[in-house]
Amino acid sequence: MELQFLVGSHLDYGNLQNLRCTNKFYRQLIDINFVRTCLGSLATDNSLRFVCRSCLRYDDTGRRLLWPLAPCAQPAPSDGEVSDDGASIEAPPVTSMTYCPDPSVPLAANCADCAIRQGQLCPGEYVLTEGGERKVRVCRWCGWPCTNDPAKEEYWPRSARELHPRCAQIYQMVMVGYYILVCIRSGIAFVTYILLWRLFADNQVVVVPSVMAFLLMGVILFIFWLRGREVRTYHIVGSLEFTILGLGIPPLYVMIREMQAEYDAGKVAAEVLLIMHLIIRLINVLGNIVLFFEYDVTKHHAPGLSPLRRHLINPLIAGLVFWTSPRALENLWIGRGKHPRHKSLRRGLGKFLKNAQSGLGEFWLFQGREPSAHPATQH
Repeated sequence: MELQFLVGSHLDYGNLQNLRCTNKFYRQLIDINFVRTCLGSLATDNSLRFVCRSCLRYDDTGRRLLWPLAPCAQPAPSDGEVSDDGASIEAPPVTSMTYCPDPSVPLAANCADCAIRQGQLCPGEYVLTEGGERKVRVCRWCGWPCTNDPAKEEYWPRSARELHPRCAQIYQMVMVGYYILVCIRSGIAFVTYILLWRLFADNQVVVVPSVMAFLLMGVILFIFWLRGREVRTYHIVGSLEFTILGLGIPPLYVMIREMQAEYDAGKVAAEVLLIMHLIIRLINVLGNIVLFFEYDVTKHHAPGLSPLRRHLINPLIAGLVFWTSPRALENLWIGRGKHPRHKSLRRGLGKFLKNAQSGLGEFWLFQGREPSAHPATQH
């Protein structure tokens, strides 16, 4: 090992990288600590600022290298000292979320592929790129840094700066499709309940659960209007959706029992619509469960995934998110440690009530000043 360090100390980084690509032995030997030890002190070696700490890829421009602004779960760099047996002295162990890399420190950056593969990027967060001279956001759709033209970004709205132009177009198409699906789902629900109330007006087993489910749908719509980018209501909405799903079982049982006794085309249509409505509610329950656990929809864009995860599992779970609430991509609590789960609902409701109170105050203040502003209307 000492001989390897002696040979490596006479090579520059380019030669070390070429040697590393020769065989498996040198790929395992020449790691980040070996490079630090052979090339000298971290404080004096400036060329290593443009080297990825994970794959040791060199980027002279620094455009592919990223320095997260938020502390990430990665070990602090060692000082490059060597012990008597030739091994590198590691830095003292640190807990996650304690080390924030600095662009001026060599071997402190990761390339975009390694950063995404290691889960160091969170949608909506800022990262440094281009040698630490530019601050960009991580795209909320694909999870890659938004390295757009800075001359055009100042004319974009704030939300557009968190998406690539292509990702923004796809997101807009998803939102249009979501609103169309909402109209279709709402139409199916309304027609279903109207048929139930008309065909089974005398059956309390059908009328009472259907009325309760219809009222709960109104509560869900109110929650959709209430929550913005801060309020976490997926557990509440999921519970209400599950309640609506359960309330649809008694009417379905009554309809199946009556269909066995007598055939009626209207009841058949109501039964089909009710089954479709319950399937929609079941998908909504699954989608809210996925949203409650804060699934990151950018996972299926990460490199190095298996074909099963890339083409089936992750798109399927992302489809549940887009079916239930694609605006979840804009939530402010996306990212590690931004909004604790037990506080985000209280914080969001408090902010909503505060805004509502200030809005009502301005409204009554305007109403109080209106007569004085138009004295002719008092006579």
